[in-house]
Amino acid sequence: VLDRHLLPEVARCGDLPFENIVLHGNGSDDERALQDEFPKAKFFDLEAFAGCEPHGRAISLDHGETSAVLWTSGTTGRSKGVMQPHAVWTLWSQRHNEVFRDGVREDEAFYGCVPMYNSGGWIMNIFPALIAGAKATIDKRFSVHDFWSRLRHFGANHTMTLGTMHLYLFEQPPRDDDADNPLRTMIMNPVIP
Repeated sequence: VLDRHLLPEVARCGDLPFENIVLHGNGSDDERALQDEFPKAKFFDLEAFAGCEPHGRAISLDHGETSAVLWTSGTTGRSKGVMQPHAVWTLWSQRHNEVFRDGVREDEAFYGCVPMYNSGGWIMNIFPALIAGAKATIDKRFSVHDFWSRLRHFGANHTMTLGTMHLYLFEQPPRDDDADNPLRTMIMNPVIP
């Protein structure tokens, strides 16, 4: 699954064994021509899956099996790939939902604006929403100026910030509509005084 404008970069990787490629976004004729680079793959638009029910065969997984390799920030040295087992996603996300007052409800929404190569985007947004049956939203980037309006736009009840994101938010001058938002929980990592 990739943003359609990144298809030329993926095509540069050579003969990749994809059976299906799901594209998001509008594409130019040049990008559509690159589909010939993947003769084995069927192309689908992400929008075509809206409202579809899941189907297919069940897969047996062990909680200790690696499900992803995510990269550290490199704060204390070179960036390193960290093998993440399935349990990281599911157990942390379940616990995340349990600790909040009244839990997380199906009619609520999560808001995320951190890069998806960071595990925070998954265990604080996507997986808690999946486990609760709630909605998860992913913004392309963090914006100090637009953060609260984006929360309102998505009707988000839960969010998280990393690093200095919350410091920048706290440094903003107060606005009349600051308290006018549906946010119920906000996790800040690292916690600040």
